Amino acid sequence: MKKDGKKKPSKAALEAAKQAALQEARLAELKALRTSYIETAALVLRSPLHPILSHLDKCLSEKEDCTALTLPPNVLANDVLSLLNTFQSYAPLKSIFLVRCAVDERMAVALAKFLSSGVSSELHLEIRDCKLVEKTATPILEAIPHSRVRTLVLDYNATLGASPNVLSCLRKPIGSCAVKCNGKTGLHCGLERLSLKFSDIGPDVATDISIVMKEAPSLREVDLSGNRILSAGFIAVMSTLKHGAAIERLMLAGNGIKEVPVSSVVRNRGQDDAAAIKTAIKELVTAIESHEKITEIDLRHNCFSDQSILDVTAALKSRKAAIAAPGGNYVPPVSVYITERTSNQLYKGVHDINKTMEAVRKKRAAASKKKKKKA
Repeated sequence: MKKDGKKKPSKAALEAAKQAALQEARLAELKALRTSYIETAALVLRSPLHPILSHLDKCLSEKEDCTALTLPPNVLANDVLSLLNTFQSYAPLKSIFLVRCAVDERMAVALAKFLSSGVSSELHLEIRDCKLVEKTATPILEAIPHSRVRTLVLDYNATLGASPNVLSCLRKPIGSCAVKCNGKTGLHCGLERLSLKFSDIGPDVATDISIVMKEAPSLREVDLSGNRILSAGFIAVMSTLKHGAAIERLMLAGNGIKEVPVSSVVRNRGQDDAAAIKTAIKELVTAIESHEKITEIDLRHNCFSDQSILDVTAALKSRKAAIAAPGGNYVPPVSVYITERTSNQLYKGVHDINKTMEAVRKKRAAASKKKKKKA
């Protein structure tokens, strides 16, 4: 017998009702967040930032989570304090962007407290062209090992190059801060991507970065493009590849690495130690031939000898052969981008292998995507 003629809701209807309830809860949380931000700003005697309110209103109208915070250039320390206090427990937040902001010590300390406060979401933190110096960079960098920051972008902070020891804050051993983190060591060394493009980084800072590369088990990408690490920094960074570093992408374009002088002007400025460069190239060749994780190394706009380029080409051919051999599906393709200043023949040799590697990478990515869809 039918009971009151009522029909049991279908699974699709139940799922739709569940999603509608979740959407309503997210919007309610976002409305409460907007109200809380206005109130918190008033407590520190500041008006809420118009760009932030506009972004929150847009998220509400489009019924989407607020996943990113972009702070305007005229932001002050109290603005940052009110924002971070408001968003501290907001799980959907994934990215924080500070671009051309005048970051002072109070602002840096506020950001550091936010990062180390146990934020549940993994974060992308970008502080570009903010004139960071040692006093403002240190609190932020000291908080990174205790945070869930996965991507750290500090591009165009040219003043960082004048503080050779500032990046050592990322190297604090787990044991020394176990008390600070209540014994929770799982949040340590979670950084996956570090970018310091055009930050006037010299050999000393590059050496610190190389140690970070060795000690951070999840660091997969380092971008030092447009700096001046020279031969000393180059060999320090290359040496990390033989120590089992997790690095997959290493970007060193335009770093003044000169194995061969290109003009008398360059010679007068001081040519890099050719022997050190050759040692670094050997490390690179070894990494290409045996490193299981490395997939891309960018060396454009640096000067290398023909012999070094031939050595790299031979290593790439060896990797290419390993990929083509039985079981080669487990060997990752690797691309090495070299200076365009070399001879056409040498450049073409590397370029052609890179194209093959890129094709293999795309083919595997497409196959992986297709497999996930089927699953």
